[in-house]
Amino acid sequence: MLHLVDLDAAFGETPQRALVERIVRRAAIPVQVGGGVRTLEDFLALRASGAARVVFGTAAAENPDVVSRALDEDGDRVVVGVDVKDGRVAVRGWTEGTGANPLDLGQKWAAAGVGSFVYTEVERDGVMGDLSATASFARATGGKVIASGGVGSLDHLRALKSIASRESKESSWAARCTRRHSPWPKHKAS
Repeated sequence: MLHLVDLDAAFGETPQRALVERIVRRAAIPVQVGGGVRTLEDFLALRASGAARVVFGTAAAENPDVVSRALDEDGDRVVVGVDVKDGRVAVRGWTEGTGANPLDLGQKWAAAGVGSFVYTEVERDGVMGDLSATASFARATGGKVIASGGVGSLDHLRALKSIASRESKESSWAARCTRRHSPWPKHKAS
């Protein structure tokens, strides 16, 4: 699955919906889309464009009715993204803190029927570091958790795999690499 984020939309700028739709339609694999998904209409439009799953971040923290309605509409396609800065939930592309506890938010949505999460520790992006908070989140939700950002080497992927095998059998893990910190070698165009 390709994880695609419309950063313009995440930061409250004009969404790049046409570009996102082109990518989703041309991708040879399922695409999970996030960034600026704050209304049911956003969810429905991305679903109609072919997105396999749609990530709610800010809306999950600030407008739970929207996410609940999306769960009622097509729960298997709903993912909750939890961005964490200084141990608290951050919104609007990590630019604003909410003061909310990420475990409480994750547990709330797991109880509501969300089975997939994207968990991002903002300070860790590109440097991995301690994964204990991510592991705690996975245990607390019991869902599928994408440990977002932080992956900068194959050793980071090995660390995630090791933690995933030690942690809850109910949770599964994936990793998202940042483009600038990809663990795979760069290839020259021929």
